[in-house]
Amino acid sequence: MKKRGRLEGFAEEQTLLSKERTLLSKERTVLTEITVFIAVIALGFGLIRFFEHSQYEALMAYLGIFVILFGVLGILLSIRGYRKYADEAGSLERSINNSD
Repeated sequence: MKKRGRLEGFAEEQTLLSKERTLLSKERTVLTEITVFIAVIALGFGLIRFFEHSQYEALMAYLGIFVILFGVLGILLSIRGYRKYADEAGSLERSINNSD
């Protein structure tokens, strides 16, 4: 009977570790998304600056502003997702501490 309890504890510990690895993976993904959206914002500024004195200045200014806003929105959504997973990680850490 003792052996079965020890195996169940081992399985529970492995499950908690796999959840923790998943959360860390999601954190890396969110940080990568933020990096990409920063590059999108830079592209928006580049569009505005590159076409500053051309016949398409107004059109490219609007397009650049749209791209910048898209990048900012993407960063905000990524941060929101990160906070969601950070809360989940906090509850995971509490459950690990309670199991000890």
